[in-house]
Parts: sequence; C-alpha cells; structure tokens
Amino acid sequence: MRHFLHSIAKWRRGDYHEALALARAALDLAEEKNLDAVTNAKALGNIGIVYENLSDYPQALTYYQKALAIYEEIGSKDGIARNLSSIGRVYQYLSDYQQALTYLQKALAIFEHIASKNGIATNLGNIGIVYQDLLDYPQALTYFQKALAINEEIGSKVGIAINLGNIGAVYGNLSDYLQALTYFQKGAR
Repeated sequence: MRHFLHSIAKWRRGDYHEALALARAALDLAEEKNLDAVTNAKALGNIGIVYENLSDYPQALTYYQKALAIYEEIGSKDGIARNLSSIGRVYQYLSDYQQALTYLQKALAIFEHIASKNGIATNLGNIGIVYQDLLDYPQALTYFQKALAINEEIGSKVGIAINLGNIGAVYGNLSDYLQALTYFQKGAR
C-alpha cells in the first residue's frame, strides 16, 4: 500500500519515472501477496496513468485495458467507467476520434447509470474536447455547457473554471472574441 500511495505522490509532482517504478512495485507486491482484484486493478490503472503522462500511449492502453478487464470481471461499474474514460482519452491523444468517442460515450452511460455527477461532468467535457478537435464547434459547445451546468450544480470550482475556459476557446476558434473574452474572464474569477 505504501508503494501505491508514494506512486500517486510522485505522479502528482511530475516525477513520472519514479512514479512508474513505485506503481510497478505496488503491482508486484499486490500480485505477490495475492491481494484483492481491486488493488491489482488500481495498480494497473496507475501504471496506465504514468504511461499516459509520459506520452507512451500504446503502453497506457495496455495497462488501462488490463485494469478494465479486472473491473469487468468483478463488476465494478465505477472502475469500468473510469478506465473506459481513460482509454477514450488516450485514443483522443492518438487522434483516433471515433474510438475516443466510442469509449467516452460508454463511460458516460455508466456514470449516468450510477449517478456519478463528477464522472458525468468530466466525460461530457472530454467528449466536448473531442468534438473541438474535430472542429465541430456546435457539438463541442453543447457538451461543454452540459458539463458546466453539472459542475455548477455540484460546486466544482475547478470543473467550472475548466469548462468556462473550454467554452471561451471554442468562441475564440469561431472568431467571436468578445464571447471568448467573456468566458475567459468568468473562468479567471
């Protein structure tokens, strides 16, 4: 467990190589001690996160898919949704937008089913980013505004700021600079 927590701390500080070593040690320990499936899945997911941050997307996908398989086996809806979302995000980085949307929509449906407002808002925002990458600005705005509404409902200041910034960026892409400035200023408060 100590390796697991240290891995997260290193990852948050941007020390990805040390985080990777600790995450692997946590996975080895979980397997050696024959710990529960959730602990194994979390360790695999943490390794995926580090690889994602290192821009090693094939490795990130491998570990996220391994974690997903465990969560599916044990029936953890939250774990399934989180890993589907992570896989979708990686496909977005790889510019495979249709795959990204497929995984993010699956994750969104599960988060809606389990009523995870934070998960819903995050996935709506991630879907908006994919549509923005596809230059489908009306769809991007729709998803960012839905995400903003949920973040306002749950009082997530970080989520609100991110969504306001994303909406401002879309208006900037549409050359509506006054609207863009309005949203950027709201997000800076």
